[in-house]
Amino acid sequence: MIGTDHWIGNGEPALLDPEYWLHRAVHTGWLKNPFQARPHSVAQAVAEYRREVGALLNRPLLGQFAERISPLELARSLDRTEWLNGVPIYGLIVNRTDLKMLPRAAPLLTAAWPRDLDRNQQSGLEPGDSCQLFASNADCSWYGVITRRGAGWVAARDLAVAGATPVDHHTTQLPALITLDPEHTLKPFHGLPRSAGMGCSFPAVDPFRRVVLIPSRTRSGELRWREAVIDGRVCAGHLAPTVPNLIRQAFKYLGRRYAWGDRNPGGRTGLDCSRLVQNVLQTLGWTVPRNSREQLAAGRRVLPLGESGPEERGALLDGLMPGSLLYTDSHALIYLGRTPNGWYAIHACYSYLEKHGDREKRRAVKRVIVSDLELGLGSSGGSLWQRLTGAVPVVGKEEQHEAVSSDRRGDCQR
Repeated sequence: MIGTDHWIGNGEPALLDPEYWLHRAVHTGWLKNPFQARPHSVAQAVAEYRREVGALLNRPLLGQFAERISPLELARSLDRTEWLNGVPIYGLIVNRTDLKMLPRAAPLLTAAWPRDLDRNQQSGLEPGDSCQLFASNADCSWYGVITRRGAGWVAARDLAVAGATPVDHHTTQLPALITLDPEHTLKPFHGLPRSAGMGCSFPAVDPFRRVVLIPSRTRSGELRWREAVIDGRVCAGHLAPTVPNLIRQAFKYLGRRYAWGDRNPGGRTGLDCSRLVQNVLQTLGWTVPRNSREQLAAGRRVLPLGESGPEERGALLDGLMPGSLLYTDSHALIYLGRTPNGWYAIHACYSYLEKHGDREKRRAVKRVIVSDLELGLGSSGGSLWQRLTGAVPVVGKEEQHEAVSSDRRGDCQR
């Protein structure tokens, strides 16, 4: 077993170059969206959220400094919540922020940190993310919201209320600039700079000068658009959905910090396995669910790897194009291909079990890596290859678009 900062497995450092994998890829045309839309009503989303909260409050909970947290007190805080019924209310996220399970910023743990993940952390949210409000807490400092990244609570200071009509960048009737780098800075003509991640969409006032409209919040909490200049690599419209674009976008995250729900209990930001998949696919114009189990369930075609024997599983993997999505019960990976040393994927990895003689050791990774699927082999948990439950393959469209290169659809700027 050989290891580098961003690579764990058998092979050579060339595996860290996306072009190594693209040179081996056969398909260079446009891809079909491998996921299907799975719309949920507000009532379904809220009911599912309440079930998740109920399960959380039935567990012993600790704070960041191992202090005991009373589930009864947390339940009482929800009892004082005002549930918004009747006319729907929509909004936009104005700052990079967090989607919380409960209306509180502090973490909730089931074991002392850093041995546990923050159970109060649902996901990170980006400027421009649209949402529908379903509740507010007693002093209106938090709003319960439904977003494409899940349902939960967001601080009121990070949300602008738009009214009774759904709102996003399309509302402005302007073309969109899509962010293509893991980190971007939005520089308003008036106000403080803000951050944005990969796959965000902003209405373009002047695409050539990178002037966009970003949502902001008035003192009364209402939506107001402001002009800003955006840095980094952007694209007028989404990237062409091709294998090269998918793989190159994924490798931009190589070495990035892992954080479950996009923020760890110590406050440091990062991304987890399913958010890596979501952000990369958003740049191609594909919307996918936030967590790995929902992603697998949303696949248009799912290969049941968990039901196959070793030979059949190997044959199924050999038939996948790079960029296909692999899943275990609790993990998501982007498939890269096979070398003489085995099958490889790029993924955001927290840790894995490693066999040392008669003992096992949990080895922390906490970053986006390239690894072979033998990671964890010989441990009680099994290797990634042994734990695979399904795959969502990417496949080409029947019709090829004429005069389209393998890495462009809109006009991209560096």
